[in-house]
Amino acid sequence: MNEVGFCGYNLTEINNFIVRRDGGSSDYLFVLLMTPFYVHSKDGEVQVAEPMACMLFAPGEYQYYEAIDKFKNSFIHFTPNYDFLSEYNIPTSTIFYPKRPELINQILKNIVIEATSKPIHYKQKIDCLVNELIIDFSREVHNITHSTHDESLFLQFHKIRLSMVTHCETEWTTDSVCKLAHMEKSQFYSYYSRFFNTTPKADIINARIEKAKNLLTNQELKVNQVSEICGFKNVSHFTRCFKKHVKCTPGEYAKNASPNMA
Repeated sequence: MNEVGFCGYNLTEINNFIVRRDGGSSDYLFVLLMTPFYVHSKDGEVQVAEPMACMLFAPGEYQYYEAIDKFKNSFIHFTPNYDFLSEYNIPTSTIFYPKRPELINQILKNIVIEATSKPIHYKQKIDCLVNELIIDFSREVHNITHSTHDESLFLQFHKIRLSMVTHCETEWTTDSVCKLAHMEKSQFYSYYSRFFNTTPKADIINARIEKAKNLLTNQELKVNQVSEICGFKNVSHFTRCFKKHVKCTPGEYAKNASPNMA
């Protein structure tokens, strides 16, 4: 379980306040710098961090930052229960500018509230919030190099993808999805693969299979009805696709899903 130590939300100190730990701390430190800061590296390099910059320090890492004038930050010292740096490929001792710092700060606020008020199940809630912070920060880090053009396109493609998987029973054609993006086929598929590392067809099939798996647990529905509801052309096509992805037939899946069946 992730554990949180000293933490603060929108905390202010005296002007030009300095934080310096040559040997770092024994835990991880995540900080959201809400005013301009000088950030010093161990080799003497100095960078200017503009307001709403984030930094993560691993245990034992050099920590040295000072307010240029006013000092205001939100932060948590925490001890994770897994190697999140490797799992999410997050660098440390690096300045990042999240696109939505207010969401990061809201998570930090919620952690501070739980840690100080200690309501029932607060440790479990803190565990969830720290995981949320790590995941959201990782998303920000790995989207940080996208241009404004790419970011706008990603949001457009995300909306198209959401429509397809939400309405997976619809007969989505190449022309129809390309028309939504106002692109030629090759350009659309290139961006789709780049953003999601898959194809529209694979996304639709996966969505239909997941929907079918859920519907097959409903004893009021027959296999042919599930096939039709999920948008397959016929039961044979449905059975082939289902067996390829789930390694059993729809009928076998329905039988095994029933609590009354041995």
